[in-house]
Amino acid sequence: MPTSRTLLQSPALIARLFATVRVKSQGKLLILGAAFSLGLALAACGGISDAPEARSSDNPGSVSQGQRGAGAEDSRVSTTDTSENQAAGLAPGSLDYGPAQEFDQVARIFGEAIEVDPYDTSAYHGRAAAYVSLGRFRSAIVDLDQAVRLDAANPDTYTIRAEAYEGLGEWRAAVDDYGRAIQTSPGYVDAHFNRAIFYLRLELPLLAIQDLDEAIRLDPGFINGYLKRGSAYEQLGRFQRAAEEYESAARIGSDSEESYYDRGLAYISSGQIPEAIISLNLAIRDNPSDPRAYNNRGVAFKALGQFQKALDDYDAAIAFDPTYTRAFYNRGNVQYQLENFNAALQDFDQALLLEPRLALAYAGRALVFTQLGQDTHALLDTEMAVALGVPRIALDAAIESIKSKRPAFGLS
Repeated sequence: MPTSRTLLQSPALIARLFATVRVKSQGKLLILGAAFSLGLALAACGGISDAPEARSSDNPGSVSQGQRGAGAEDSRVSTTDTSENQAAGLAPGSLDYGPAQEFDQVARIFGEAIEVDPYDTSAYHGRAAAYVSLGRFRSAIVDLDQAVRLDAANPDTYTIRAEAYEGLGEWRAAVDDYGRAIQTSPGYVDAHFNRAIFYLRLELPLLAIQDLDEAIRLDPGFINGYLKRGSAYEQLGRFQRAAEEYESAARIGSDSEESYYDRGLAYISSGQIPEAIISLNLAIRDNPSDPRAYNNRGVAFKALGQFQKALDDYDAAIAFDPTYTRAFYNRGNVQYQLENFNAALQDFDQALLLEPRLALAYAGRALVFTQLGQDTHALLDTEMAVALGVPRIALDAAIESIKSKRPAFGLS
């Protein structure tokens, strides 16, 4: 069985691999410290739109119960739990971007490691994970095929390759690789869970239930297993049994030291949005005046495209805490998505009044000003956003995209 359970998401995997890969250069052992720092930064950044707030600092290297299987989750989205110190992305209009240049650098670093030691399977894993993040799925599979030739008993090889096959839409190939991971490590809970996800996508709920039964047998406290088993029973039309599974998940959650709220944040981080909403519903039930729970449920609803529900939750968060910066920012984000530019401008203004160094609010306001044709104001906000850490190339590209859609005036 793998020594540690990790999210099946390439950035998180890259961060873990950077911690162990060593490159031998001119007889010296070089620890890739700088690359490790880059890997952690990439693991924390997924090109996101919203900023849910955690009550306590998160350890980017830890995996809490309920976070497994993100790579094969049905509702994979780019939403991550961020702190005030993370410049996570450009908000309005779901302007999502991935750190492509950084992943290119990651791939090059692991490529150098392979040149030095072509038998280092972890280096092939690292480069393949970077390729997956770049959408170069075939290249990832080539590296992972080589990793299999070097060590056919390493289950991580198969789980990463399954993610690459998912990117290609080859779900049955992904199922086969999760099966190989289970053969090499029968106690690999994540592989059982992720294979179950694909079985559900393929409308094979009975096979999904078999895998989820085994995942729960191996880890009786695995809340995601109960939730997804409930989905499987729903697919079979056995709604009472599905309700029992959801109740089991809620009962385990209530017995856990981890609150519903924190669990909801974990689900958002791993892209498991329906589960996040279930947990945050329970958090609100237990504490109906907590503005953070409404804010983060709004983030979840926005990820599903349910904008009115998101607005309602942001309104509630602001009603309970009129100084809640992130709720104003997030509401402005949704208003922008709905092309309510004046309302978005008001919300970004208020967010900046409360937190004058909120980089994403400057970026959002720059896009609003551009939409309104106020290019001078947009330029000023762009410079502020870039000075506070928003990547210029992404913001400039978004602004130019807006300008390109303006009507052209002149004589023909």
